[in-house]
Amino acid sequence: MGMYDTICGDQVKCFYSYFEYQNEPYRSGGLLRYFNINDEVPYRTEDYNYTKNFNIINIHDIFDESMDESVLIGVRCGRVRFIKLLDQASDMDWINIQRCINYDGELLRIETNAEALKYVAALKKYMRQKSDYLENYMPCRKRINVLSHGLGNLLDEERIKRFAEIEKLDVERQKEWEAFLIFEKQIAEPLKNYFKTK
Repeated sequence: MGMYDTICGDQVKCFYSYFEYQNEPYRSGGLLRYFNINDEVPYRTEDYNYTKNFNIINIHDIFDESMDESVLIGVRCGRVRFIKLLDQASDMDWINIQRCINYDGELLRIETNAEALKYVAALKKYMRQKSDYLENYMPCRKRINVLSHGLGNLLDEERIKRFAEIEKLDVERQKEWEAFLIFEKQIAEPLKNYFKTK
């Protein structure tokens, strides 16, 4: 799960920071801080600048087709001003915002509640399609996962047998993966318009 912060009990990883550990760069999703209504949030650091007026879209259950679990968090003048279910928000909640971000702090190209609802629906559709493909159209991947499970607990003879089968499946698994990457690019296309490039 990693580190995160919470806004009125809602987990977010948008107030991140980068650090180095054993000469490797890492990103922390937060510092386990808890922000309430009217609390100031770290809206600008050397790693990001959300401005003082921004909205955060947080989607709780990506596989739930309803909008009931998605929330909108409003930060105005650098302070948490509201948190509400996205399907109960209105365009009034989007007046004078300078940025919109997601849970991870990615900049979104969203300026109205209708656009936010469309974004959530498109993202959920993308995630369902991706999950369905991984589950139903990649038999070699599934078989390799089954064969790999518990390898450390097996006797040498069984372990050698499994490694041999995994090696035979590896070329086919690569083809499956390449086909998946093409499929994922196609289904991600509708989402491209929602994300800003820095």
